[in-house]
Amino acid sequence: MIKTKYARVAFGSLLGRAIKLVAAPVTLLIISKQLSSEEMGFYFTFFSLVSMQQLAELGIGHVMRQHISHAYLVDNNKWNRKSKEEIKAYFYFSLLWFLCVAIFMLTVVGSAGWWYLSLSDSSIDWNSAWWLLIFVSSFATLLGPLTFILDGTQRQELLIKANLVSGLLGSFSLWGSLSLGFGLHSIALSSIVTSVSLFVIVCPTIFSYCKIFNSLKSKVNLKETFFKVWGLLKKVSIVWAFGFLFWNAFNLVSFQIYEPDYAGKIIFAVALARMGFGVAESITQGQMTIFSNLISSGDISSAKDNFIKYSKVSILILVSGYSMFMTIWQFFPEIYIFDKLPSKEITVQVFLFFLVLIFLTMRNNYIRCFKIEPFVKQSVVMNSLLPIVYYISATYTNFSFLLCALFLICVLVYANKIHKEYFK
Repeated sequence: MIKTKYARVAFGSLLGRAIKLVAAPVTLLIISKQLSSEEMGFYFTFFSLVSMQQLAELGIGHVMRQHISHAYLVDNNKWNRKSKEEIKAYFYFSLLWFLCVAIFMLTVVGSAGWWYLSLSDSSIDWNSAWWLLIFVSSFATLLGPLTFILDGTQRQELLIKANLVSGLLGSFSLWGSLSLGFGLHSIALSSIVTSVSLFVIVCPTIFSYCKIFNSLKSKVNLKETFFKVWGLLKKVSIVWAFGFLFWNAFNLVSFQIYEPDYAGKIIFAVALARMGFGVAESITQGQMTIFSNLISSGDISSAKDNFIKYSKVSILILVSGYSMFMTIWQFFPEIYIFDKLPSKEITVQVFLFFLVLIFLTMRNNYIRCFKIEPFVKQSVVMNSLLPIVYYISATYTNFSFLLCALFLICVLVYANKIHKEYFK
């Protein structure tokens, strides 16, 4: 049964990411038809700026998933009472935390993003679209705790179904909004559809959890819960905060140093490579709480063996996907999508960067399933230096992504010292 669940979760995660990958070219074609080159630059930069919310999240999502999955215990096919009480505290704590994140989105992210976008000399009317996206994103943020408890209590299949359906509806609504001429406002409209549909699917299970929690006599001590998670959170928060620089360096730097049209091509190449990365990584990422639950129950060998098996599948899929993409480009260069990318040489460099990254990311995330965070120093150095490396190399050379990949290889060699200890 467990092996069957591994396969179902892996397949479901892969299917969800694969659908997103298939939808991406359709989205690009519609965007390129309905938006100007300058508007496309704003379109992708919006997403990078909205991700500033992770500065307020500080990795609490990862921490909650780990604590809930480690606390989730079933005795004789019944959910352990003590486990219910502990998870109730984690759930209520995360609700309060994400309410604060939503406020942060409305105030800090909204204002900071508005200031950054104002630095552009563009005549594009982006102001109302930006603030609409901020309001919608603040609402969507409140759904975070719902996904954490489902994932941690081993309801990955329901969560995958919810993400799959909401993702499809979100894509359809984005295409429709762009086609109807809503322009940059289409991002927020799509986000509304995605968030509402996800909530509708998961709410019956969430309501059943709330009934269980309300039937418990135990009271939630938020201060005590905070100190329970603080040991891991204080390390994860540093990694998470600096992670904003890492994951958004290419977009934010390119938006400032290149002409709008070329910046859009670079940003799209990064987005395309990252989508492929996400599809491949999803095979293991969707099972992280399963690995955590196995580790907490003492079955480390099963967790390790399954991780190694599925990580090999992830790498194979990513290499195959990138190779197939470049092969199609070589033989069918007239396809419209290739006009929206930089040169083949630059695109290959981008792909190489994400190939190195998947080795590092998957292994780091598996080790985090032990409810530890041993990568603080590595993350601070890597995440703070990457934007600098990219800025300098992009300004003076045509090998910026290759140099960034070499930099990442150095980080991987250093991290391998920690990896070896947990893969003995």
